[in-house]
Amino acid sequence: MLLRLLRLNSLWISFIFILIWGIVWFTIGARVPNPAGPYEGMPMYRLAASFIFSGGILKQTAGFAFLLITGLYTASLNTRYLFLGSRSQMPFVFFMLMAGSRPGDTDIYPVLIALPFILWAFERLVSSYRVQKNSYHAFEAGLLIGVASFFYAPAMVFFILVLVGVYLFRQPGVREYLLALTGYLLPFGFYFAGLFILDKPLEDVTHEMFSYLLSPGRESFSLAEGIWTGCYVFVLLVSSYFMIFRFQTRKIILRRSFTLFFWWFVLCVVAFFLVPSAGKEILVLPAVPVSYLFLEFFLNTKNKKWGEFLLWLMVISLIFYLRFQVI
Repeated sequence: MLLRLLRLNSLWISFIFILIWGIVWFTIGARVPNPAGPYEGMPMYRLAASFIFSGGILKQTAGFAFLLITGLYTASLNTRYLFLGSRSQMPFVFFMLMAGSRPGDTDIYPVLIALPFILWAFERLVSSYRVQKNSYHAFEAGLLIGVASFFYAPAMVFFILVLVGVYLFRQPGVREYLLALTGYLLPFGFYFAGLFILDKPLEDVTHEMFSYLLSPGRESFSLAEGIWTGCYVFVLLVSSYFMIFRFQTRKIILRRSFTLFFWWFVLCVVAFFLVPSAGKEILVLPAVPVSYLFLEFFLNTKNKKWGEFLLWLMVISLIFYLRFQVI
């Protein structure tokens, strides 16, 4: 039943899902205390937070808006490039289920703001495929990752994603890599130039930025969160196993796109374990590549009972996790 509904590819499914998830987001978020400023974090996040996070309801609305924007953007990539041969709305639904699973957690807001820029950088890399003339896609992708890093410090590791994307989708040369590096460093150059003009101490600001990247920020998983994460990891393993046997039958652009998605996921895992400031909030970032992996499995699996069971496993574990956020 649930699998059949998701396969309908109807905008009404997405609309109803937005209404339901909006109720969940604002209901749980209203129960969580809204800390007043000043906000800590990277420079652009502090600036954005001071404007749009001044009140509890405004903060929730802004967070939900960023969640929707990224979810719709995720689904639009499949519509634009037809990665999986179907204009399904499933990437949007899966993204919202994973990225929007912590409506009461204020730590996810820097990630929610940075994620659209990372996804935009991914899109610029994919769109550079088979562009014969000199292009600036690598520069644009590097620039977008640089901007994302000014909202969420661990996003700096995604510059590696740009380098991998250049290798996969372009004819890699020194020019392409230099363009990517120049684009990535440009936001930092403008920021430090502005500080120099305003006669601000560069040493203090540099130390502050490194502290946001290297200061420990990890929390232990609760039992409910561990169960929810474990269920999704199980579905992820099943979907990955399914994808292995179909990977070589796909178009070149699909194989390279999923390879880049794989690197996206790997960088999230590496950042979680190696970057001290990366806490549980970083689990929002792999929601984009994982949503496409889930789409491949649930759209093409011939064992409908098994697919139905895994869908209900995801939903029930999420409800269990959300219930403990309310308590």
